[in-house]
Amino acid sequence: MNIKLLISLFSFVLTCDCYKILIVFTTPMKSHNILGEAAAELLLNAGHEVTYVTPFPKESVPDKMRQVDVTYIGKIGLFDLKGYLKNDTVKPMSLRKISYFMHDVNVKAIQNENLQQLLNDPSQRFDAVIVDWLFSEIFVGLASLYDCPLIWMSTMDPHWQILRLVDEMPNPVFLGRCFLDRIVPFRFWERTQELLYQISSLFFKDIEFFSEEDAAFKRLLGPVFARKKKPLPSFNAVRYNASLVLSNSHHSIGYPVKLPPNFISIGGFFIDDKKQRLSLDLQTIMDNAKHGVILFSLGSNLKSKDMPEHLVRSLLNVFSELKQIVIWKVEEQIADLPQNVHVLKWLPQQSILAHSNCILFITHGGLLSITEAYHHGVPLIGIPVFADQFKNVNLVSKKGFAKKVDLTYNLPGDLKHAINEILHNKRYLEQAKLWSEIFHHRSVNPRKELVHWVEHVIHTRGATYLRSPALDVPLYQKMYLDLLGLVMLVLMALTFLIKNVIKLFMVRGIVHEKME
Repeated sequence: MNIKLLISLFSFVLTCDCYKILIVFTTPMKSHNILGEAAAELLLNAGHEVTYVTPFPKESVPDKMRQVDVTYIGKIGLFDLKGYLKNDTVKPMSLRKISYFMHDVNVKAIQNENLQQLLNDPSQRFDAVIVDWLFSEIFVGLASLYDCPLIWMSTMDPHWQILRLVDEMPNPVFLGRCFLDRIVPFRFWERTQELLYQISSLFFKDIEFFSEEDAAFKRLLGPVFARKKKPLPSFNAVRYNASLVLSNSHHSIGYPVKLPPNFISIGGFFIDDKKQRLSLDLQTIMDNAKHGVILFSLGSNLKSKDMPEHLVRSLLNVFSELKQIVIWKVEEQIADLPQNVHVLKWLPQQSILAHSNCILFITHGGLLSITEAYHHGVPLIGIPVFADQFKNVNLVSKKGFAKKVDLTYNLPGDLKHAINEILHNKRYLEQAKLWSEIFHHRSVNPRKELVHWVEHVIHTRGATYLRSPALDVPLYQKMYLDLLGLVMLVLMALTFLIKNVIKLFMVRGIVHEKME
């Protein structure tokens, strides 16, 4: 009987799939790291081994997880709050600036001795590689290095730069750039601008920036492949070889655009309701807030401490007039606070939003914060500053449970007006609850879906059956240029034939007249 039991247990162990997964999140922004950590945690809980490449290492890591520290050494220079305030209007970030920034980040990550140690370890093998996509694609070579499938992780709503890696480019009439401050439908000149922008961006990405990426790909990964006695693949080929895109998006938040079957929307997978816990002090504040709590946070990249002193004081004056408690994330202590204002250097944003007394969220409009507002059904005020925040705030405002406020020196007055509008108009809360219900009404929980699709890609050896045929069709065929050429050739031949027939009849007519 004991022998049979041992045989059964041994058989179970043999049939239990435990995969080794490499997750690469090099972006030196904590919001991206939140997604990377969530993906790692979910895969670890599913019984897999995870190697996590991150610029935000933790002192202690779970069992079956290896952490590779690639802390970014360099000036980020993307989040200058004082610089934004000096401008009359905050403009969306340029594609060139963010692309070269991320190129530098990834180059430094590959050169990091910790990652070099991993890449040059001959004993390492992986069943899948998950890479955070953000404008640079150098890491596509890792899937070829380990002979395993590649999965992109996208932190934004679907856009043309990520979609073209697994399918064809979307029409700019229906889907504008990811850093756009306008939303569809576009007017005539807006459509024209988007078309011209996409064309110019393609030239930048596929000519100037591609040459930079390709050179770095060969320089940095070439020696690694050589040491493993493997040929270095073509960068242009492997960057279109991804099995899936796992996107932190959902149709209720972004646009209902048509997507290929290997583009999986798992927006909100980083939210774990079981972890929604508050410290005793915060719990007491939240529980005793008779008129509710307003949460104010500009995220992890923008620092409220960088605001000019007079602007901070003006905001505090606005908050002091409210009956509600205001919890404000500020990275340094502020003297002489109003009794209803609490300042914290760090705060558990998800846990505060989850509390029933949280009635308003003032945010920078990052997709993670927007998603958390959807998840918990909290109305919001968006103060967009860079990247996709403009589009995020405009979309949620259009859906009726948010107000947009510009980051200017008029912020206190504009914010006061927006707060009063939302607090005294129940429509905002009603819409927030409605869209939260839509967001939650799914057939599969996004946390389970992430694990399922990673395992599915490995189990099916890359899920190649999901690959879009558009990737294998040349541009001239997509645009029917060959058909156009054939039609033009036929028309030219017919024109030539008709001209010669007419000419022949005219000559014969002239000859006939002379003979008469």
